[in-house]
Amino acid sequence: MLAPPIFLLAVTLAAPLQADQGRDELPVEVWSPAPRAVPVDRFHDWPCDRLAGAKARDEREKAQLSARKKACLQRYQQFIPGTGLR
Repeated sequence: MLAPPIFLLAVTLAAPLQADQGRDELPVEVWSPAPRAVPVDRFHDWPCDRLAGAKARDEREKAQLSARKKACLQRYQQFIPGTGLR
């Protein structure tokens, strides 16, 4: 009585292996070992109150700092007297 369940298990496990033999192999993608420079926004996660003392090291960071300050200004625009909601 044990032969039929074992036979079914063997057939079930062997079927995907036999079907896979006829297929072509997937193309191999070769990656280079050289690291890629990913631009990092240093000021993205800084709280708005820390931006006043922040120093940018180059032109890219100056642009990022300026964009972050503008985002903070837009966020708190409603709390500035004379420009906020009335």
